[in-house]
Amino acid sequence: MKQILKSLFITTILLCSGMALFAQEENYIQGKNYVQQGDESFTRGEYERAAKFYNLAKEIDNVNIGDKLKTAESCKAFLAQGDDFYFNENYDKARMCYQFILDVNPVDENVKKRFVACEKMLKARAQENQKRREESNRLIEEQSKEFVEIKTLGVAVIKSDVGTYGTWATANDLCQNLIIGGFTDWRLPTKEELISIYSQRNNLNIFNLPVYGSVPKYWTDKKDKTGGYFVDFEDGSYRSYNDRSKLKCRCVRTLPKDKTQ
Repeated sequence: MKQILKSLFITTILLCSGMALFAQEENYIQGKNYVQQGDESFTRGEYERAAKFYNLAKEIDNVNIGDKLKTAESCKAFLAQGDDFYFNENYDKARMCYQFILDVNPVDENVKKRFVACEKMLKARAQENQKRREESNRLIEEQSKEFVEIKTLGVAVIKSDVGTYGTWATANDLCQNLIIGGFTDWRLPTKEELISIYSQRNNLNIFNLPVYGSVPKYWTDKKDKTGGYFVDFEDGSYRSYNDRSKLKCRCVRTLPKDKTQ
């Protein structure tokens, strides 16, 4: 009887061990199936689904998934970020996100299409920027026919007088309402600017001053109770005059800092 019980006990232990091994083997096979399903999902570009399968496999002992879960989650994050960049027309950053995915999963057709779309948009933007630069250069060439930039002084000066002769108020209004070269910020020059322009008049070659007779006087931007102030282009002197007197007007505009030296 004891021998029978011992045999039954041993048989039970062996049976339980076999069942445990069988269950462990089943779990291992299930884990490998999860990994396989994760790999298939990853190849199709279904990174969220792949991450779920890898997470299931990770919970099973003896199933090695390596960096697959981390890679799937990274691809999922980069895909979402890339789509967000693309939506906001930041195609360069979107392309970088898609490139990361293609480096680890070069068969992802959907990401390939997104990457190609970014390339097309960047190319179109580059072409548009080139057109704008060409148009800007064309405008600069046209503008150079209408005014000259004195970079050392930090101003642009129109190449011809505005109107004929006018009062200080008339001259001031003419400059403020002037549109030349697409610019609307023209003004009367300061005393210092106009005296400097006078000293460079021969090099600038934009003043058709008479050799004989009356040389014109040009209004500056200063005006007070005594009248308006001007620079006499006969001798470069700076004086005030009745602001109702009629003198010449030559408008200037301040250059951007990147155009001064």
